[in-house]
Amino acid sequence: MNDVLLRVRRTSTAGRHPSRYHPILVTLHWISAVAVGLAVATGKLWLEPMPNAPSDKLVLLGVHMALGSAILALTVVRLFVHFSTPTPKRATTGSRLLDAMAVVTHYSLYAALLLMAGTGLATALMAGYPAIVFGDLAGPLPDTSGLLPRLVHGVMGWVILLLVALHVLGALYHHVVRNDGLMRRMWFSK
Repeated sequence: MNDVLLRVRRTSTAGRHPSRYHPILVTLHWISAVAVGLAVATGKLWLEPMPNAPSDKLVLLGVHMALGSAILALTVVRLFVHFSTPTPKRATTGSRLLDAMAVVTHYSLYAALLLMAGTGLATALMAGYPAIVFGDLAGPLPDTSGLLPRLVHGVMGWVILLLVALHVLGALYHHVVRNDGLMRRMWFSK
């Protein structure tokens, strides 16, 4: 993979920007989008309202933890690929405020995903979840509601939802209102 990234970097002409993101980055973007959607759904819709006693929660918690680990890995790889490959010029809306919001939203989403994964990992380790979910310990799950990482993890879920909504609204603005073809940059070329 590193050879492919270096080859792309070397073949790009200085000062020129490609019209699309690197195919690896596009693939990672869409896999991440699905994984984040599933992680938020398992966390907010099913795990939060479910009591700690049912064994069904163990399966969902295992899925949620696996998704969180995958999102952490995907985000780290995405950042590496993003900064190792040539990228298109920053999109512009004609409004300095909207352009600044796009940059802040984009990088805040990366930071929020990393913070979300970190607080999820901290919560899991403090509660002993790996041994319970992936091991053979029996009994109800420990109550994590008072743990600081768990509280931050819950808040970050809402922050990520807000940032994703802003990201999607921005993409739709470019697609519907400006009709500038921006969304093609994060898709596969012909």
